[in-house]
Amino acid sequence: MITSCRFDNRLPGLSYSFNTDVAPLHDFDVVVQERNATDRNKGQQHGVWPTYSYMGGMEIHIEGDLLADDSDDFVVKKIALINALRPDPNLPVTDRSHGTFVVRFDNTTEAWKTDVIMTAFSAPRAPEQYAWTAFLITWFSWNPWFVGEFSGQKYYWS
Repeated sequence: MITSCRFDNRLPGLSYSFNTDVAPLHDFDVVVQERNATDRNKGQQHGVWPTYSYMGGMEIHIEGDLLADDSDDFVVKKIALINALRPDPNLPVTDRSHGTFVVRFDNTTEAWKTDVIMTAFSAPRAPEQYAWTAFLITWFSWNPWFVGEFSGQKYYWS
C-alpha cells in the first residue's frame, strides 16, 4: 500500500499530496524502459551479435479521483492541483525537471524520490459531475530507479 505520495514543484512552497481524502489513487504504475539493440546482424550468417542491455528512463503513471463538496469547491481544488503540477509560465525555463515525485510504501524505512517532468495530465469534467473527476498523470524520470529520501540508496519499483 502507498503510505504517502506527493509532487514537489520546483517553485518553493508548491507541493501536492495524492492518495488523500481529496485525491485518492486507484492506480499506480511504474514502467522502466529497456534499451536493447537487437538489430546487429551477423554478416553472411544467421543470427545477431549479442549486445549489452541497459535500462532507460522511468515512467510513473498515477490515476485517481479529485473529490470536492460542491461545484465551487471542485473548481478551487482543480486549480490548486493544476498550479502545483505546472511550472510558472512567467519564469524562464532554467530547470530540466518540473519537480520531484516522492512516494512511500508500507514496510519501507524511508520515502523514495526522483526528479521528473510531467508528460501527460488529464482531468476531464463531465457536465453532469459537478464535484468529481478522474485524473491521470504521467511523469518521466531520467533514472530507472527511485532514490531514498534520506539514505540516497537506489530503489527499483519496476
